[in-house]
Amino acid sequence: MEEKEEYGKYDIELPWLNHKFHLPSGVLESEELWLKFSELVFPVYNIKDFSRFSIPFKCIAVDIANGEAVVLSDGEIVSAIRSSMAIPSVFTAVETKGRKLVDGGVVRNFPS
Repeated sequence: MEEKEEYGKYDIELPWLNHKFHLPSGVLESEELWLKFSELVFPVYNIKDFSRFSIPFKCIAVDIANGEAVVLSDGEIVSAIRSSMAIPSVFTAVETKGRKLVDGGVVRNFPS
């Protein structure tokens, strides 16, 4: 309990697990970003098919396990947006449907 006040106190933390430092996949976990996106997209949070938005929407992410481009066109809009902007080593990868996703520009800057 006495260490609890230290959690989240520093911009960069390196947790000590199993007698070694555990390096995160990115510097920023971005909880504040998740909350801000949730607030901004609240009017459409219940629409799971992005083609049903007043302006149809899709975004591109990359599965870091195999480098495969993933088109995000349905599901949770905040997760899709956050996945497509997860710049490796800056933002942590986002786990969606069993895949760890990062910014689609890593593989292909302009989707076809």
